[in-house]
This record gives sequence, structure tokens and C-alpha cells, in this order.
Amino acid sequence: MTEGPDAGPVLQPATAELPLDPEEFGADLGQAYVDIEHDDEENAQAITDLDEDARSDFTGLTVLGYLEEECEIAGHRFFLKTPWHDERIERGVLHKPYVGSMNFEPMWELITVATYLHSIDGVPAPEPLGPKTNAVGGRLDWIKRSIYSPIVIRKLFDHCLDLDARERAVVEYVDEQSKS
Repeated sequence: MTEGPDAGPVLQPATAELPLDPEEFGADLGQAYVDIEHDDEENAQAITDLDEDARSDFTGLTVLGYLEEECEIAGHRFFLKTPWHDERIERGVLHKPYVGSMNFEPMWELITVATYLHSIDGVPAPEPLGPKTNAVGGRLDWIKRSIYSPIVIRKLFDHCLDLDARERAVVEYVDEQSKS
């Protein structure tokens, strides 16, 4: 772990993508359920039974509350992080003017990338100056000025969807384990 921009711990990005189906995480994933009533030794063993990538995602969600990934596209490094509720809601507000237009889909991809993207080649995205400032809107403007290729946007959009699927897979897996 390293220290993040807010001086909190940040997991290093995963190097491999996980399958979308939570049952395909790995052979030992069935041992991964962590019951809060078990003692610390049992919890530690359950977490270590996960394969490395699934453990990283599980820890990211339970400790940090989000997943992050760094990917390389066209020779540039992009740092992505799953968004908070407010950022997800902000997507709809930003996208509303494009509903029913020819730009519906390209703008949705662009807004989604703005929701997840936090740095390009180590240069951080602009952060809001105050609580009433639109964070995703500021990143959207930054991306429009920084990335001109719709192909790069599409590839980033696909990485955003993959990151979201990994988050969903971990939550679904834990949910299934809690039912047994």
C-alpha cells in the first residue's frame, strides 16, 4: 500500500482483470467468506485463501470502499477509480441535455470516463474548490481538453465497465456467501 493524495492508504492497481462471473474468481474463493463473528485468525485465513487479484478487490472494497486500476492506452497511463454515489448521480445530471440527441452514446461514454478517471500520466484531474462545485463536470471539461481521440475514450470506457464489473462480482460473491 502507498499513501494517497488524501494521506490515506491506497491499494496498488490490479495487474490482471478478473472474470465477470464471481464463481470464476478462483478455486479457493469458496473459502474466502469472512464472517465477522469468527476470530481474527480465521478471518485472516479466509482472506489469504483468495487468489491475489480477488483478494486485492475484496480488500479494496471492504477497507477503502472503492476499486482502482491503472491502465495504459496509446502510450499513456490512466488512473481509474470506482466512483462514489454523488459522482454516479452527477453523471445523469450531466447527461440529461444529450438524451434524445445524436450525441447520446458518445457523451455517456465521455461522462462515464470522467466519473472514473483521476489522472493521466501522473497529472491529477482537477479537484473541486468547494463543496458545491461539480467534480465530474470539472473532470469532463479536463478530458475534453486532454483527450481528442474517440478511440481512446472508448477504450477507457471499456476499462471503466470492467472495473465496475469487478466491483459487482465481489459484492455478489460476498452476498452469496452470506446466504449460505
